[in-house]
Amino acid sequence: MRAGENAGKTLRHDYVVRRLIGPLAPDHAGHLRLQQQIALDAGWKRADLGVVVFVQDKASGEILQALQRPACLS
Repeated sequence: MRAGENAGKTLRHDYVVRRLIGPLAPDHAGHLRLQQQIALDAGWKRADLGVVVFVQDKASGEILQALQRPACLS
């Protein structure tokens, strides 16, 4: 990086967000179901891909729960 607070530094990133889907609204019973197909970029390391889901309080922004799983690649 050449400018800003990271000038002259090499940044290493873990858990880079490739796509953010949402916010999603649950149905009248409080359930949510989502099936999504995402085209993978040729440069992405398939073995390192995963999915994160989090539940956030709409009013406060507080993260109430989060879950990480490996991506289902077929």
